[in-house]
Amino acid sequence: MKYLRRHHNQLYYERAVPTKLKAAVGKNHVKQKLGLTVGAADSQVAAKIAQIDEQYQAWFKTVASDNSYKLSQNDKRAAALAYLNEVGIGVGELAPLSHGTLSEKEAHNEFVDHQRDNLFDAIYHVVYQRETGAEPSPKDYVIEYAWHLATEPETLQAPATFEDAWLFYSAQKKLDRGIRSQRKAIQFWERFHAAVGNQPLTSKNIYEAQREYSDIQLEREVQVQSIERSLNPILSAFRMYVDEHQLDVIVKKYKPKQQTRVQERVGITESQLRELWEILSKDNSIRSDTRLTLLLMAQSGSINSELQRLRMKDFIIEGHPEYEGVSWFRVLNGKTKDRTRPVPLVAGLELIKELLEEVADGEYVLGKLAHLTESAISEKANKVLKRVNPDLTAYSLRHGWLDRCYNVGVPESFQDRVGGWSAGSKSKKRGYARMADTGLDRLKQYEHYQKQVNRALVATSEGNLVRLNQAM
Repeated sequence: MKYLRRHHNQLYYERAVPTKLKAAVGKNHVKQKLGLTVGAADSQVAAKIAQIDEQYQAWFKTVASDNSYKLSQNDKRAAALAYLNEVGIGVGELAPLSHGTLSEKEAHNEFVDHQRDNLFDAIYHVVYQRETGAEPSPKDYVIEYAWHLATEPETLQAPATFEDAWLFYSAQKKLDRGIRSQRKAIQFWERFHAAVGNQPLTSKNIYEAQREYSDIQLEREVQVQSIERSLNPILSAFRMYVDEHQLDVIVKKYKPKQQTRVQERVGITESQLRELWEILSKDNSIRSDTRLTLLLMAQSGSINSELQRLRMKDFIIEGHPEYEGVSWFRVLNGKTKDRTRPVPLVAGLELIKELLEEVADGEYVLGKLAHLTESAISEKANKVLKRVNPDLTAYSLRHGWLDRCYNVGVPESFQDRVGGWSAGSKSKKRGYARMADTGLDRLKQYEHYQKQVNRALVATSEGNLVRLNQAM
């Protein structure tokens, strides 16, 4: 790449001074750090080189021009920045000190006077020429402007903020609220922003904002791993912005402290399950999509996000010839991302079919609910569950299903393969949990176990299945 030089791990812009300008400039080559290291993206390196080269081209043009040449404001600024780089003075470096002792301020003022008399003496020429009616040279104009940049406080430039970083990240990643995985990242940002507000993007603010957000979430009894997961896209946004703009900012991850008291999730009991089923079977005032969600969750142990992504092609209701009347659905990319999980349905099938006709949109089983947030679905389900017991949540249905598995003594393989309990504190962590059994014989066996687990919803007599909603 033209004008690109490397020294150790640093990248530099370097080019030769035009021959006819070497005497005026006083050197054969000009060189400047790019502020990038080896491994930076080619597009980023090329953009930085183009920016610096534009400044030097303006400076060379200034040196080469005669007094009749008129510089544009952009050329003048670019040339002034190149001049400051050549003399080793940063933008704002000669501005008055806003903090410090009296002796420090006096020493700084002496330094500024020395630099003005030696490096920026052209400003005196400009003043004299204006007083005498003469036109200052372009070079004098550039040095005057460089003096202005050197003495103007750099802090006048607004610092980057959390919002700046997120907007940049969102644009680069092309985040789409319509895509579930991306929608979660957007929701995490909105939750974080609502908790800590928009702040300058500094190392301290980034770390302390994480601490503040984590404390708020812990008070709401959110699990530590959930907090860390919600912070991941936000920290990625901060790192991307810092890297892109070469900011002197460290993005350090805060580790939320585990609560001293870990609360066990409440599982729904069999008596509570019967009461819930009674409500779902008879109360037509409950939204149809919410009723359908709870009918499926109550007997399957699936979580709302799994049902939210459930497609009609993966939902096999009774009567399908291939499965000889076994009703079940496939869970894909849920608690068991590495395999398909077959989940038999054994209760309320007629009511489920009736609600399915009303709710499904041709693609998703839950219709419009498939396009809402998981928290919105949980909120709707929780309102119904609170009628049974104030301590119940949507997740109580999953834990209640596992509790019933223990109570009736179904094989542990069933808990893993159908319920997806292949990770976490209650996991058996068996290798066969990765297997997916969707053959008819295996499905019939799973259906048999599922009836035992849901004995509160299904009555068996001489092998004849009686569905609760049909018996009412």
